[in-house]
Amino acid sequence: MKTKEFNQALKDLSNKKGLLDKTKLLTANDELKKQLVEKIVRHRHPIVIELITSELGPWLASMGYLYKKQGKNYNFLCTCENMRKINL
Repeated sequence: MKTKEFNQALKDLSNKKGLLDKTKLLTANDELKKQLVEKIVRHRHPIVIELITSELGPWLASMGYLYKKQGKNYNFLCTCENMRKINL
């Protein structure tokens, strides 16, 4: 997935305020979720838990995404480096 496609997909899944809409995330197809998660993992950023499908769980654990962090609006799955650097 190219950056332009990634940004458009996030825009489609966002509400009017520009935040990700949880209902849209839950209704998105699994292939789109998989592509979004792969792009996020490639850059080692935290992942919104609603994007994770059942087939991606074990793969994410092997990539170091073992920690759950609660933000204001979302729950994230993070690596240990995200937990130290980012205050979600």
